[in-house]
Amino acid sequence: MGETVKNATVLVVDDHEDLLQFVKQVLASGGYQVFGALSGEEALTVAATIEGELDLLITDLVLPGITGGELRERIRDSHPKCEAIYISGVSQKRIDELGLKYGATFLRKPFSSKQLLEAAEYKLLLKKNTVYVT
Repeated sequence: MGETVKNATVLVVDDHEDLLQFVKQVLASGGYQVFGALSGEEALTVAATIEGELDLLITDLVLPGITGGELRERIRDSHPKCEAIYISGVSQKRIDELGLKYGATFLRKPFSSKQLLEAAEYKLLLKKNTVYVT
């Protein structure tokens, strides 16, 4: 992993605890500071407690009561530079129905540790080279 993304803060959200723990463990082993949540509401609470910048949100596209896209928008209210990676095992038709925006980073479940780490590094390198206009 490159120096440019070391120690980034990541929030992982998935309503399946086994997958949540897997993703957290993989990211922590990659040098990330990782927080986790089992629901959108819990994620909003956790995000509010994070001091400093939340660099990356990795969220299931479909959560009880909220979509991953809606969660990202709400988190960006307090962390405007937060990037996102969406994960899901739903069909392409369902992804289209949920309105995943063109250019969004998406990992289809199941994915490997290597795929997860590569996607996270890609999004964080992209973020490092992005100018945010507020």
